[in-house]
Amino acid sequence: MTTSYTRLYVHLIWGTFDRAPVLDARRARRVHGLLDRICLARGCQAYAVGGIEDHVHALVALHPSVAVADLVRALKVGTSQFVAHRLNVPGFSWQEGY
Repeated sequence: MTTSYTRLYVHLIWGTFDRAPVLDARRARRVHGLLDRICLARGCQAYAVGGIEDHVHALVALHPSVAVADLVRALKVGTSQFVAHRLNVPGFSWQEGY
């Protein structure tokens, strides 16, 4: 095979634990920016990131070598630590799954 072309898009949605409404506009902007940077670091492209106070949406183009579960794990771990420590929401966590 001389060349290959792949486009894999996923629409990811996950919520805060117990649907706690902690992602106000200021926090959400920072979390959304971090989600974008985490995607880029893994060779993926976040085309749209948004949500409301208790959940996020992300439309992501996956790199062919990146598993969905691995990307989501990186997104949730990186942002949960960021929200808990940098945005001062003690005990913050995401719901299980996506």
